[in-house]
Amino acid sequence: MYSAQKLTLSGGKKQSHYNSIIKFLSRIHSMPKDSPHFTDVVVGRNVRFHRLAKGISQIRLGDQIGVTFQQIQKYERGANRIGASRLKQIAEVLETSIQSLFEGLENQANDDNAVVASNLISDAKTLRLVQAFAKIQRADQRRAILHLVEKLATTTRAPKQK
Repeated sequence: MYSAQKLTLSGGKKQSHYNSIIKFLSRIHSMPKDSPHFTDVVVGRNVRFHRLAKGISQIRLGDQIGVTFQQIQKYERGANRIGASRLKQIAEVLETSIQSLFEGLENQANDDNAVVASNLISDAKTLRLVQAFAKIQRADQRRAILHLVEKLATTTRAPKQK
């Protein structure tokens, strides 16, 4: 990315100094980024959960708080931290408390099952399935659906590629 050949300087000392700066900048540029902080991931996951529960798209949420949908994606992945004022805006649009966006943080740090459950529930299709299932009143129908899903989960294989 950076090239010593682009520098047209006279004097070996200056050239050497600039070469070492270019090497340093190249190393920084190629360094791997740190993984997201656990808190940012949990808050992002909760934002996604509440957004999906309200039926709000990333585009609409972004428009309402003044950012792009790509920024919302980064927030939801935990790739970008959400500042305090932005978090307040998000909570207002999603009609939830700021505290609910931190929900599960203390439990998830030590509980692998909580992490798995929150990952599942932040998936749009899983959330729709759970919401629809919760609306079924009859116990026998709920049991039949549960058995069907369990059977499909144990017998379903990826389709063969032709």
